[in-house]
Amino acid sequence: MGFFDDLQWIAAGKDARCRAWVSRVFPNYWGLQYAHRGKLAMERPQKSPDRAGQLRHFAAGRADARPLVPLKPPVLWVTGPGAPWRYGVPPASLADPSHDFTHQTSWEHRYVTFRGPRVQRWLDSGFLPPPVPGQLQWVDQPEQLAVQFDALIEAVHRGEQGLAVHLLEGILLGLSGAPGAPEHAPMDPFQAIPAQIDLDPSTPAPFPDWARELGMSYSHFRARFKILTGMPPHQYLLKARLDQAARFLRAEDGSLAGLALRCGFDDPIHFNKMFRRRYGMPPGRFREEARAMSGGKS
Repeated sequence: MGFFDDLQWIAAGKDARCRAWVSRVFPNYWGLQYAHRGKLAMERPQKSPDRAGQLRHFAAGRADARPLVPLKPPVLWVTGPGAPWRYGVPPASLADPSHDFTHQTSWEHRYVTFRGPRVQRWLDSGFLPPPVPGQLQWVDQPEQLAVQFDALIEAVHRGEQGLAVHLLEGILLGLSGAPGAPEHAPMDPFQAIPAQIDLDPSTPAPFPDWARELGMSYSHFRARFKILTGMPPHQYLLKARLDQAARFLRAEDGSLAGLALRCGFDDPIHFNKMFRRRYGMPPGRFREEARAMSGGKS
């Protein structure tokens, strides 16, 4: 098993005009749900003596069992096993007329769901907030979070496991300081470094400076980085830049020298050599074959 294979993705997606009313129990997996804009509501948890009683209310569709609360995006929450979940655009039978929900009401929804041993470690350490209906994370920088979430969704769909795990951990790391966030155990800022590289690999990565800021020697920093990612810092940065170049080559035209510079390579000859070593062919041929496989579409 690889270093990142202890997390399994169930689903990931985005709906710019979501009109769904989600009413379900998540039996054995967790999720991160983000309402970027629009209008929706969530039912507060019912205080029942046991989970069986709560599930009976849920199955019976009792509107009075869990009061409906309008949500004002941008807001994020964690879903998971245990309590039933209901959120979205409520049906007319549940909606309070004063809340002004109509058949045209919608919300911009991003989500990712997952399970695996890594999730339990996140929960045990406080890195992942516990899934509690009605417990919300208010978002200070919604546009930035939307970009991060879109990159995460794309990485999951492309099967880029290491990148996807890093992006999700970067989002979770940001929750520790979010308004309304529950108290967590202190989070390790070291884990944000690979996610930062993945988001913008072309930016210079001053590893020795980061080591000093974290209060450790560079040799210690390098050893911890290798444990976390499976490779030394500069090798990880090189891989991230080459993978970014491959994504550009699949999608864009333009000069190879300009593309190399955009991905952090000042020397096109060095870029060509490193790209060939990673992908087994020079960048120009990679672009041609990628275009041929996609039917010539950019």
